[in-house]
Amino acid sequence: MKRQQPRAILLDMDDTIIAFDHGVDTDACWRRTVRRHMPDQTAEAAEQLITDIKNKAKWYWSEISIYPDSIDTIKQLRNKGIKLALITNGNAQTQWDKINRFDLSPLFDCIVVEGDLGIGKPDERIYAHALKRLEVGADEAWMVGDNFEWEVAAPQRIGIRGVWVDHKGNGVADESSAQPFLIIKSLGDLLLALD
Repeated sequence: MKRQQPRAILLDMDDTIIAFDHGVDTDACWRRTVRRHMPDQTAEAAEQLITDIKNKAKWYWSEISIYPDSIDTIKQLRNKGIKLALITNGNAQTQWDKINRFDLSPLFDCIVVEGDLGIGKPDERIYAHALKRLEVGADEAWMVGDNFEWEVAAPQRIGIRGVWVDHKGNGVADESSAQPFLIIKSLGDLLLALD
């Protein structure tokens, strides 16, 4: 079904564009874990342990990949004249490493990273910040992503249409008070909704 084309689309990154479900401040998480479960560790020993864990994790997570239809879809959205913003939660360095690894910067009119801005989804200010940078109103934008609360419920509270990427086809929970504007299984399905 053809829908009116938005002037702007705000896109999530992790598990929407790239197949990766992290993006949290892992250093802080590991420090809390070590303090809680290994209180006898000296600060130096705790930092060495965290460094070792991060090195192993870097190897383990080196296989993150981009979803096959992501880049082509983003390019086609740009060709349609739609303004694009990337909004991602997580530590600035971690998120920028992924953005740079997949050369995503040239594809977006603006990139908003929680670690840079100091606020993240579902705080309404992060969506408002992206809209201001794109110079569009909330009613002219769609937010697209895999996290129902962050990409559907929260943005819809300020008038952005929420598009849920339901990779697993689970559907909306019966008790949910929010309803997506659109449900897709992959980013490529977004193009079908605009044609």
